Amino acid sequence: MKNVILFCLIFVSNLSLFAQSDKEAILQTFSEYSSYVVDKDNTNLVEFLHPAMFEVASKDMLIEMM
Repeated sequence: MKNVILFCLIFVSNLSLFAQSDKEAILQTFSEYSSYVVDKDNTNLVEFLHPAMFEVASKDMLIEMM
């Protein structure tokens, strides 16, 4: 019984540690994306697109369309 409780406590504490670093990474990426939108920097905005978009059109074509 002690082992189960100990395992649960360790598992829950590890989840909270990983969640904080993910949150920071997401906030940093969103901040970077937002600055590109405000600056109208389409060259760097294209890097945030899903790779499947480049099957439809090339990066240069997408930048021109933006």
